[in-house]
Amino acid sequence: MDESSQLAVHPDVEWAEDIWGYISPRFRRDPDESAIQKVAQAKLPHEHELKLETLGAGSLNKVYKLVSSDGDKAYVFRVACPIDAGSKTKGEVATIKWVKERCEVPVPEIIAYDSTKSNLIGYEWILTDYIMGESLEKKFFDLDLAAKQPLVKDIARFMAATYNNRFSSGQIGTLSVDKDGEVGELVSYFLIKGGHFLEHGSSKGPFHSSADWLHACLDLREKEFVSNQRESNLTVPGLRHRETALEDIEKILRNIRRLRPDVDMVFTGKDETMLYHDDLNEGNILVDEEGRLQAIIDWECVSMVPLWWACQHPGFLVGWEQEEKPDKTKFGHDWVPKHKRTKDNVRADGKTSKEISQKYWEALSAYETTQLRKTFDQEMESQAPGWLKVYTESFLKRTLGDAVLCCDDPLQKEAIRRWLDKLDSGDMQAEL
Repeated sequence: MDESSQLAVHPDVEWAEDIWGYISPRFRRDPDESAIQKVAQAKLPHEHELKLETLGAGSLNKVYKLVSSDGDKAYVFRVACPIDAGSKTKGEVATIKWVKERCEVPVPEIIAYDSTKSNLIGYEWILTDYIMGESLEKKFFDLDLAAKQPLVKDIARFMAATYNNRFSSGQIGTLSVDKDGEVGELVSYFLIKGGHFLEHGSSKGPFHSSADWLHACLDLREKEFVSNQRESNLTVPGLRHRETALEDIEKILRNIRRLRPDVDMVFTGKDETMLYHDDLNEGNILVDEEGRLQAIIDWECVSMVPLWWACQHPGFLVGWEQEEKPDKTKFGHDWVPKHKRTKDNVRADGKTSKEISQKYWEALSAYETTQLRKTFDQEMESQAPGWLKVYTESFLKRTLGDAVLCCDDPLQKEAIRRWLDKLDSGDMQAEL
């Protein structure tokens, strides 16, 4: 598919390199803010003169806050870039509904949505209530370890609930808003990034086994890299120079072809599946001033995946092991320009957020994350011991899944090759 035909499929999307050389979608035109206000007003007839402000913008969404005229009520209006048009919005709505019905965890309340572009805005959108809170990312170092432990237990209970509501059918895909509780096509950023599933006609499922899913991922990337190799179309993430690019493409293709028999060897038969929020990082967890959980957000591309993939620590608890609490007095200080040297550099709790070495904060984060993983595991043992059993027994499957899902990354090609060499030599516990 050439550029013109791809744009005919997505007339409001353009694909461009980001600063890292990766191809990302962008809105071809900004949503009209007056149109957003009119659409929201129609869905909120009891409100008058809604004030609109921008909350944030990414490659997949533009997010706005709507505030009532008296300031007492607020809403969130998310406009979606039409990537995997219709499916992504409907999948997110179905997922949030499923979570609200089965898991005791706060999530946004969906007021209205439109999964088409047949509206005044010309884009898909979702309108939800506004949940007060700060991201854990902003509050992490303002909360002591004891304050974060109840939060981690809440997250563990949520993930235990998704495990305890797993699907025995083994289908891998995204929940359908049209057929309550059924699994439909997989909405996955891996499959849709760069628009390549449109170009190569790749399968989106629902997949009936882990092997089918992973082979579909490999099929897509192999077709993509073969096409780039054949056409010398070197718009591949991270491959900027022709000579290097051709070498890297060949190395990536070799890895992809080596991964296939390993997928067939490791993944046999069907696996149970469960809902998995694969972007459960500090930015998507909202807390209050005391660190209590207020909401989990960002439910797009959250899908039903095999247990071996879903049973892993949430993103905000991933990091290196550090059992010893770092001693701040043993760390140096980063240089601070004179114009920034004020009393405000030292916080009320004595932590010098601008002066103490960044290495101290990294060490403290590693220490606290190590302790919080223990809290998570203890709570999971109480709520869903089977989850921990799957986690313990699935190291090889998770590592192979990682290799498949990052097989297109030029920066990972040598690490994947070395890992495949170790696997071929019989080392089933090798890390990627």
